[in-house]
Amino acid sequence: MEHHFIEWFGYSASFVVLLSLMMSSLLPLRILNSIGAVMFMLYGVFIGALPVFVLNAGIVGVNIFYIYKYLTCKQKFTLLKTSISNPFVKYFLEKNQIKLPEKKEIVCIMLENEIVGILQENQQPFFVEKYKQCRKNFTL
Repeated sequence: MEHHFIEWFGYSASFVVLLSLMMSSLLPLRILNSIGAVMFMLYGVFIGALPVFVLNAGIVGVNIFYIYKYLTCKQKFTLLKTSISNPFVKYFLEKNQIKLPEKKEIVCIMLENEIVGILQENQQPFFVEKYKQCRKNFTL
């Protein structure tokens, strides 16, 4: 293949990976990052660099694992009705910088003994970062 094309293909792969790192949501980040990694795998083949190919194949594998985990998230949550004045809840809201309308009752979304989210009437559920991927599968 023409050297000029291969060089620009490598730059394109770099741009796609860079663009993926600008995503604020993990699913689009992983998908775009996988596209960039596949491009780098091809680039590694074009220039005969096995380490480039192997590294990016590993990145694609990790991304596929987390995309699968995201799409199949099935956690067993417990809902606990409580008051917004509960000190534990107040701490959780402050720690996660959550501002809620001053309603007396809220529902804590619990996983084992930990608050992982908050529900309030007529509001979208809030989940901490670690469990945000479960929001799409969360139903009442």
